[in-house]
Amino acid sequence: MVHPKATTRICFLPAISKTRFAGLLLVTLFVVFFYLAAHESPGEIVVSGKFNFVATPPKPFFKRFEAAEHLNCEMFFEKQDNSTHQEIKVEVDLDKLEFDMNCSAIMKQNFFSRTPLSPAEASFPLAFTKVVYMDYLFLEADLASIYAPQNSYCFSIDLSADWKFKSRIHALSECFPNIMYATSEFDVDSAGHNMHASQLPCLEALRSFGPWKYVALLQNHDAALKTNAEMVQIYRWLDGANDVQLRPPFMERLNQNLDWTFKGLNLFKNSTKNTDQKIALATGYNECSLSRAAVEYIFDELNVDKLVYQLNIGGYGIDEFLFPTLQSDDAIGLPGGITRRCIDENVIHFFFYFTRRSIWSHLPPCDCASRLWRHGICAFGTEMLAELENWPVLFGNKFIPSMDYGAFECMRERLFNRSYAVNRRLPEDTLNDSVYKTHLTVRYNQERRMSNFDKNKFSCNYQHTG
Repeated sequence: MVHPKATTRICFLPAISKTRFAGLLLVTLFVVFFYLAAHESPGEIVVSGKFNFVATPPKPFFKRFEAAEHLNCEMFFEKQDNSTHQEIKVEVDLDKLEFDMNCSAIMKQNFFSRTPLSPAEASFPLAFTKVVYMDYLFLEADLASIYAPQNSYCFSIDLSADWKFKSRIHALSECFPNIMYATSEFDVDSAGHNMHASQLPCLEALRSFGPWKYVALLQNHDAALKTNAEMVQIYRWLDGANDVQLRPPFMERLNQNLDWTFKGLNLFKNSTKNTDQKIALATGYNECSLSRAAVEYIFDELNVDKLVYQLNIGGYGIDEFLFPTLQSDDAIGLPGGITRRCIDENVIHFFFYFTRRSIWSHLPPCDCASRLWRHGICAFGTEMLAELENWPVLFGNKFIPSMDYGAFECMRERLFNRSYAVNRRLPEDTLNDSVYKTHLTVRYNQERRMSNFDKNKFSCNYQHTG
């Protein structure tokens, strides 16, 4: 059920002609109809009907976090000896700060564009889901760095988050018609339990919430490394292919005594497809990008409830199974997916995907110039910004405010300048298109659309260039 948090009140002057009254009535009915249609959404999702539109949109502005005002951000993006950066750290506990959460204060803290910044962006809206639990100011600032009125955004709040954090996400949603949150909350842990249960309500709600083309599934401390315009261009180059990291499954994480057949999982809504064939499990990072067609297929053709349930009773990293499995099982046939044979032939490049990148301590290359680690993952510092800017990925993990908030502030300032500079360069002039166009999954889906395509003859040899 949708709970709009703003109502429309129409008042009429007593002295008014019948003709004018009829005209106003028609206009009013049209406005109400458009409002209801635009905010139709599945249950357990809360959206807002409010937005502070003004006759003259405000000029773009960037307001750096006070504790980071002294930083010379441009210096960090120059290639130089990074050893001098080690002592330049901005460490802050954001959740201990007190600040206003009314819409006026939010609009003064960060700039949120009222209009699309280009025809290309207007015609290619995006969607984003994020499972969150802490550091509200970080989340709001990152949202502002890629915010666009044509996009759609959904937050899933961890059950364990404190009441103040939850109230801040609720208040943020109050101010925008394209930002919502799921009212159903789950206890998400570091092993990945309940991650899919948290994400799926947002994914389902987004289906009836805007004409977006791709959706990115993210987590709390993922932050943008590309502008909205650059993301739009990258997704255009993906050409309908999903961006999901793939690798052979870690079967020891699951209870193999359970029934993993299509029939046992009741996977297909068309019961004739629920055979005794076992699902071909795969793993990869939970963070991924799915095409609109893939999301529609998941909810219209599949029943993933039992699959999610059986995955959820597994051990560590069980949030890494669902989307890689759907992406690569040939019998499932997910739009934008790829053949399982490319996993079995061990030619899927582990690191080569675009949605998000982390630097793990146990995986090469484990070069963490900041020397900051959290749960075995490098926390980015200012000494890494020149490197991060050249990554082809859309988001980076992790930006930790309590370790080096300055790195995040400088990165988002860089994105703001690339977004709003009068002489800003077009994304196709700054990005290396071959990195994306030659991606194995992109090539598979392009060939898949040919009338004479035979997946058994598809070459899984990696042809990535750039």
